[in-house]
Amino acid sequence: MTTPLEPVPLHAPDEVLDDLRRRPAMTGWTPDPGNDDGRYRVRRDWTGASPCTWPRT
Repeated sequence: MTTPLEPVPLHAPDEVLDDLRRRPAMTGWTPDPGNDDGRYRVRRDWTGASPCTWPRT
C-alpha cells in the first residue's frame, strides 16, 4: 500500500532563502586532473564553469 505524496508548505525567513541563493556563487570546484575522459566522475566542462551557472528556479 502506498500513500500519495502531498505538498507541504515551507515557511523560511527571507534571510535564509537569500543565503541559500548566494551559496552557489561562493562555491568553487576542486581540481579535476586526469579526468579528461570522465573516468573518475562527470567532467567539469560538462557541468559548467562554476556552480553559479546552475539554473535557478
